[in-house]
Amino acid sequence: MTAEIFTWYDANGNPFILNNGTTYDVRWGVEGRLWPEYEFITDEQYQKAGDRVTLIKVKPRTITLPLTVYGTSPSDRATNLRALEYAFDPMRGPGRLQVTTCDSLVKNLDCYCSAWDAVESSDTSGGTFFIFVATLHAPYPYWYGGTAATQTWTVASWGPTNVTNAGSTDAYPTWVITPNAAITTITLTNNTTGKVITLTGMPSSTATVTITTKPGSESVIKTAGVNYAGYMSSTSEMWPLKSGVNSITVAASSAPTSIVATYYPQYHGV
Repeated sequence: MTAEIFTWYDANGNPFILNNGTTYDVRWGVEGRLWPEYEFITDEQYQKAGDRVTLIKVKPRTITLPLTVYGTSPSDRATNLRALEYAFDPMRGPGRLQVTTCDSLVKNLDCYCSAWDAVESSDTSGGTFFIFVATLHAPYPYWYGGTAATQTWTVASWGPTNVTNAGSTDAYPTWVITPNAAITTITLTNNTTGKVITLTGMPSSTATVTITTKPGSESVIKTAGVNYAGYMSSTSEMWPLKSGVNSITVAASSAPTSIVATYYPQYHGV
């Protein structure tokens, strides 16, 4: 069986393999990698046993990552530690923790290093390894797959088309619509959930429109950064693909060049 591989990508995308066994290693005791934490909003009713769950909120994820830094000498160990400190610096922006599982699945988590609590140790050769715990904060708590999935439509009225989300939880697509000059209305429907995104009254243009549905990053942008959110109908929802098969219908007021949905399967844990 192949061992798991933990890799940290810093804010610039530079990779650091955290368990290569030569420079760095991940010790036993990783916490927070499975399900995220759920917060239950409840309502207790007078003279009734228990309570009612009125809302379930998925909270940000915290990962506890016990690490060891090695070196061929104390100075080499210090150099390796400083390189990792710089890579994890949250002031540079978020990084990405990637885990390649024993069965070769790749899962990623965008996060910041929120704590760097160290306990120094040394081996018999004198200060050539250093153990500590890094704490990671993931504002968006779900892991996502290493390869994006896409679905493309290229005719005037389509559907329903089955689109499969292979993840264990919702996946939020990014829609890229390349219209012709006659398109003023676009409708994207998830027949499985009954939710719809409709843009209506748009000015005729061949400029690309991008709809981002991921929570916290929602936007409707025309090429060159023009905000098109005002053309979204009041009944629209930035809907996700549910886990499994989704029946999707897309339509436009006339045939566009293409409508492309791109999404990463998402997972509760790894």
